[in-house]
Parts: sequence; structure tokens; C-alpha cells
Amino acid sequence: MPAGAPFTENERLFHLTLLLAPQLEPRQQRAFLESAVEVMPTMRHRQVVRCVLAEQAVLSGELDAADQWLSAFDETIPAPKTC
Repeated sequence: MPAGAPFTENERLFHLTLLLAPQLEPRQQRAFLESAVEVMPTMRHRQVVRCVLAEQAVLSGELDAADQWLSAFDETIPAPKTC
């Protein structure tokens, strides 16, 4: 996306998801992010959300869940710019 170009709807959904998620209680946050993974139209955005879910799983001691989130990760897809 060129500098100064407006955000697309996909980009807005992605960034708003990342901004809103930390404002929720942990259980609500997980459900919110799991739902976001299902509706995000671009794979690169879904991958970032999966990484956030994996990180949360590790921090809560759910290593099997973290492994599952990361198992769907495709390293050939470039990550979106988050700032």
C-alpha cells in the first residue's frame, strides 16, 4: 500500500482487531481472535492473529494449543506491516 493511501476494508478490520483485542477480558479476547481468524479475508492477516493466539496460549501455559495455532502458519506469506 503506497504511503498516504487510504486503508482498505481488510486493513481496517485487521488493525481494529489488534487494537480492540487487548481491551477485552482474556476469555473474551480469545473468542474474539478465534472468530477473527475465521473471517479475515487475507491469509497474511490471519497468520498474525494466529501468532497472537499462540503467544497467549504460551503465556497461559497451553503449549499444545500454541502448537496448533502455529501449525497452520505458512512461512512463505509475508507479514503485514502493523504500524
